Amino acid sequence: QRLTTVPAQSTVPDTISFALYACGKHTVQVAGKSIAITVKEVENSHPMRCERLQVPALIKQGAQNEIEMTLKNAGCKKYEGKEHVMLNGKAIMHISISLEAGEEAKYKCPITIADSGFATIGVLGKEQRVKVYADALDACVLDATFSDKGTATDRSGFENHGESHGPLQWGENYVQTTRDAYIEFPATPSLMQSTGAISLMAWIKPLKVPRGYADFFSKGDYTVMKLQGRQIAFFAGGWGRGTCEVTLPEDWFGKWHLVTGVGTGEHLALYIDGEPVQRIAVSGTIKATELPWNLGRNAEMPFSRFADMQIGKMRIFGAELNEKQVKSVYDREKSQYQH
Repeated sequence: QRLTTVPAQSTVPDTISFALYACGKHTVQVAGKSIAITVKEVENSHPMRCERLQVPALIKQGAQNEIEMTLKNAGCKKYEGKEHVMLNGKAIMHISISLEAGEEAKYKCPITIADSGFATIGVLGKEQRVKVYADALDACVLDATFSDKGTATDRSGFENHGESHGPLQWGENYVQTTRDAYIEFPATPSLMQSTGAISLMAWIKPLKVPRGYADFFSKGDYTVMKLQGRQIAFFAGGWGRGTCEVTLPEDWFGKWHLVTGVGTGEHLALYIDGEPVQRIAVSGTIKATELPWNLGRNAEMPFSRFADMQIGKMRIFGAELNEKQVKSVYDREKSQYQH
């Protein structure tokens, strides 16, 4: 049904969109009038369509994952057959289908990929690009670097480049955020999906002790790295699961530090300059949420949760980094942030 307002003694043009699939003659009634329509088969046209393809952006090498798709028979006759799942242009499995004309259904199938690196999964011409990782350090979905040319470039391979807002100040390898200046990253599948584990890394140089909350790396109020006075805190999966929080020494501010937060369904861990400073047990899961990742503010509370500091290279991993991996990144990059 559709409601259209027509003033008395008036004629109003209107349109109604619809689709007919089954071959043969049909009668459509509109406002008491009958319209005869004949549906004919389109020659040399494959009837099947992939309406939706959902693939994890990150896939562990050699591990079994699941892909989900919505397939539709857009033809005028019942379709029974097999459609292929493609990996890098080659068929790796098939799906048995039986759908009436115009009918659509969801299908799921397992997939395992042996080679690491980027791969393309496709069904009926619809494709999704995925990253296959062997090591947690390779499970990077955001690897943002900044330059004095005013760019926030993602080098993870997903091209999740940041969008600048406000009067940001740019340095050779950092950006300075303020109350009205921040960076927002796109709501792409690689940044919005959840694998159940997450690791955040950010080089920061807070120039002074903030008065209130200073959320410098956040996805709403669900996964957050922040300063509050001389305390630094990290939580993932909502603050109600628990928060890693430590007090910083007085000489900590005005210097570069690598802050790392690691979260899973069982624990949270906080590292500073490659060293573990706190680990707590938690319960529950880290789920996908709708708000985008922000650097320099909290998108859920943008007017009260912002950071006035310099921020250097920062990353998001869809996996749990261990102590050795965190230390290796700090040792490799600390010479870049000694000024």
